[in-house]
Amino acid sequence: MILFFIILTLLIVLVLALSVRVAGHYWEWLLEAGCFDRSARLDNWAVKGLAVPMFLWLAFNFGLAPGHLATMPEVELAHASASDWSVILLQLLLPVTAVVGSCWAGVTLSWLVVQLISRTEARHEIRGAGIFWGALLSPVVAFIFYAVGWYGLGLAMLVVLVPVLRDLLALGTPKPLSPVYFYALERLKRGEHSGPEMEIIRQLERREDDFEGWMLLAGIYANYFGDLNEAERIAREVCRQPDTRREQWSEALNRLADWQLKLSSAAAARAVLAEICESMPHSQFADAARRRIQKLTVVRRETRAEEPR
Repeated sequence: MILFFIILTLLIVLVLALSVRVAGHYWEWLLEAGCFDRSARLDNWAVKGLAVPMFLWLAFNFGLAPGHLATMPEVELAHASASDWSVILLQLLLPVTAVVGSCWAGVTLSWLVVQLISRTEARHEIRGAGIFWGALLSPVVAFIFYAVGWYGLGLAMLVVLVPVLRDLLALGTPKPLSPVYFYALERLKRGEHSGPEMEIIRQLERREDDFEGWMLLAGIYANYFGDLNEAERIAREVCRQPDTRREQWSEALNRLADWQLKLSSAAAARAVLAEICESMPHSQFADAARRRIQKLTVVRRETRAEEPR
């Protein structure tokens, strides 16, 4: 029985070391893919999930905390016999380290899977891989629980989650979900303004390069708040982004011209449209901008003609 326990403990430690490496590997992969906030650091999470629980376990079970006695009989017996209890400490600490570490790694991989489901289009692949590997490895999971009970929960999670994430990695970088602005638009129709603004900003935190989201936000400032300066700032910031395509650049300036015409003047709108003609003089976007400029000029002349002398 002792030999079995030692072998099982060494196996858990080995799996722990591999799982920590796997967690770091997938963490960096998803971080580079933009699946979660870049401020999230694995080392900070490791300190919270590994070092803190181990310290608390040592403090309360070995009597290291002020005012607390050791709660483990083995330690009390070692103290009473004045023997070297460092061996007992290692015998007790090694299994606990393996259990805490495997649970930490299992929770970490579970969190990564949740981020993939909520932020990317890989949910169908995850469901398929989870069903396949869960069914295939169910005997292994059952043996783990039979051998060590609930202490093997972290190891059981790793046995299933590592193959799932490995399959996803083989498929390439997951594509982030496109932001959904349906609820924001519905609230705008009901006359709400501040709520949709915050909803759009939350969606843009997931996809910072979403053109439609930024232009929708700029439109809220222009059409509902009357803040032309903020709307223009957002539109021009979108135009300066390296990933903005020519048609998106033209659309952003056309929308800005609409807001200028509504909140400022026709002259300001023509000036914005003239930027398209100067930047892409021989394109279809410039032709459309020239037609708009001509139409605005004609409307201005007709308006002047109708003014009383």
